[in-house]
Amino acid sequence: MITQTAQETYTTAAARIAEKHPSLAGMAAKALDIAENGRINRLAEARVYVRSTSGREYRLEFTQGSGWICNCPAFSHRPAVINGHRYCKHVMALGIYNRVKGS
Repeated sequence: MITQTAQETYTTAAARIAEKHPSLAGMAAKALDIAENGRINRLAEARVYVRSTSGREYRLEFTQGSGWICNCPAFSHRPAVINGHRYCKHVMALGIYNRVKGS
């Protein structure tokens, strides 16, 4: 079970993204849902599985050259780009999760 403090922190992290990048507010809301509902499964330091809001599971891997990459269609075909880094809602959810957990 997630404590109220953690929920506020997840919410604050997602709100910060939406405030800095208003066009990504919808993606941040979906990422928040994924992060706060425990849909992130870290298998190793550089490999994570994320269960999407649709129920599909996607693999995220960390690479030295590109950072986190996701095998979902959105990451491949229509990623959001922030400061030169590509994002989908799954990568964004991992970022929110890591911010709260201190990873």
